[in-house]
Parts: sequence; C-alpha cells; structure tokens
Amino acid sequence: QGDWSSDVCSSDLGLSMQAARDRVEQGTRDIWLDISIADHQFLMSERPARAAAGYEKALAGASSFHVDAARGQLLLYRDLGIFEERVVASLAVFPPEVTKPAAVAAPRFQRAVVFTGHMVDRPDRKTPRFPQNKEADAGAAIRRALADLTGGEPSSCIGFAGGASGGDLLFHEACEDLGIVSRLRLTLPVGPFIANSVAPANADWEKRFNAVAKRLQDTLEILSPFAELPKWLTRKADYNIWGRTNVWLLEEALACGAPEVHLLALWNGEAGDGPGGTSHLIELARQQGVSAHILDTKTLFGL
Repeated sequence: QGDWSSDVCSSDLGLSMQAARDRVEQGTRDIWLDISIADHQFLMSERPARAAAGYEKALAGASSFHVDAARGQLLLYRDLGIFEERVVASLAVFPPEVTKPAAVAAPRFQRAVVFTGHMVDRPDRKTPRFPQNKEADAGAAIRRALADLTGGEPSSCIGFAGGASGGDLLFHEACEDLGIVSRLRLTLPVGPFIANSVAPANADWEKRFNAVAKRLQDTLEILSPFAELPKWLTRKADYNIWGRTNVWLLEEALACGAPEVHLLALWNGEAGDGPGGTSHLIELARQQGVSAHILDTKTLFGL
C-alpha cells in the first residue's frame, strides 16, 4: 500500500483516514473507508493514473451498491467540469454500469412529512442528548407519530429525511414498516456522509445506513460533492452546508405536490451544537406555515 499511503497522508484529512485504516482489525475491511481514501487520493493527486489506481484498489470485490456510490461522486465532478482528466481515467477502471429500469411515474401524495431530529450521541459527548440506550424509545415514538400523521392512509404519504445515525435512520425504518414512501437526501456523497454523520455513533448504525441507502438508492439524491458552500453563499451569516440541507429538505416537501406538509421533529427544545441543526429546520418550517409536531426528547428520554 506504499504509494496509496504516501498520497493519502498529504493532508490532515488523509492522516485521519489513514489512522482509521490502521485501526481496522487485521483481516477485516471497511469498504466506505477504502472508497473515502480513494476519493481523497483523487483530489490530492495531479496524476490521473494515480487517481485511478486508488479506485481500482478500493473497488476490488466491492458490491454494485458501493461501486455506484463511488461512481456517482465522480459523475458530479464530471458534470461540474472539474478534474476532467482524473475523472476520465478513474471511471475507466470502474466495472460497466448496469442499466436501471425506467422510473415509474410517482403517484400523487396527499401528505408529505419532513423529518428532523438529533443524531445519536457520540461516545465522547459530555451532555447527553440522545443516548444510545434510548434508541428503542425514539424509534417507537417516531413510528407512533408517523402513523398518526398518515391519517390511516400510509400509501398516500411521502417522507423526506437525511441519513444520519439516530432520528433520520429511525424515520426511514419506520416509513418502511408502515408502508410509507420515503426519500433519502444526503448532504454529501455516501462515503464522506458516513464518516461525518453515521460512523461516529458506533454501534450498528453504519450497517443500518447501508440497508436504508440500498433500499432507496434509485431515488437517493446528494446536495453537494463538497462540504464547503458555493462562493455565492459564503457571505451569508451563520450558514453552512447543513443549513443548506435543511432548506433543501423543506423545499423538496413543499414542491412534491402534496396538499398537506408536516414537520416531525425529535428535539430537546434547545439550540444545536452549530448552524443548521434541528432547531433551524423547525424555524424554517414555521416561517413557511408548516405544522410542526415535536417529540420532546427531554421527556421521552427522561433527561
């Protein structure tokens, strides 16, 4: 792995990913980590052949789901017209793309539900907000609230949510259980999104994310290939990529054609750890006249 590691370790992010790679137990593999390392090598290396070699190594033995996720990020760069030589060289080492069946026209929905809620606490979080051992309580509360919001007609309801560990994934799982169509909307491409918003919670959240993403892959959409805001948004005060995601989620629900739009929130009633959290989306919804249904986590979790 000599050449790979030398390229990867050329930045703080590269060092972080290499350290994570070193922690993986001997004989095991983290495919998303391998793809993230290849993504980083693609960005750091100016030689197209070196960039391609990273993907060739990362995708050896990978499933079609992982291959499609990695390919999707490269196609974003291609559409943006950047790193063109590296994109061409890298895509050349990918397995042939499998043609997907034509999409069926979506039915008209009567209700749209946008979900926002806390992530499961990271192991190093000092003040509990969503303890790991409260997952079952949160899941049951989300399911009950969602069942009420469908008006007894789950097939006429559509849900929109991100994919972070905790509330988001519990919402998508509840939608599946109740027979509700849901749409997975990710701030970043799959690999970086998992690294930022899923893997830090430990437990089995990454496995659950993969299951949800695979089930919803035909309609999955990604906001941006980068964590940085476009230049035209950088001067907006207290705004980041996560705040932009909140605007996107709400706009998706408002534009889907459903006569009723609701917000379901798993929230402790406090401001978040930074811009773009649950409280921000609740405020956006209220500004748009969307009814907000709050699951108070302080009461629910006994905090």
